[in-house]
Amino acid sequence: MSQVPSRRFRTILLHRQEEDGLHVEVEDDIVYTDIYVVLDADVNIREVGRNIQAAVARAITDMIGMQVGVINVHVEDIDYPEAPKTSDNL
Repeated sequence: MSQVPSRRFRTILLHRQEEDGLHVEVEDDIVYTDIYVVLDADVNIREVGRNIQAAVARAITDMIGMQVGVINVHVEDIDYPEAPKTSDNL
């Protein structure tokens, strides 16, 4: 795998951040991320957050070869299923 020039890398990642709920900063070859998610109501928020952190850290180190600084996971909302419509709810 060849190295990606850091200026090109920053441009690619920073361009994606607004669309994907992702904010990435690279400082001194260390990657800092903020990830914004909406979770289902029936998941363990803490476990999902830790799984996201582990997966992103692994991807950054394995695919890009850069050091990971901080991976913040922000739960923006919880998606609750809609209640079934009944004659009482009308």
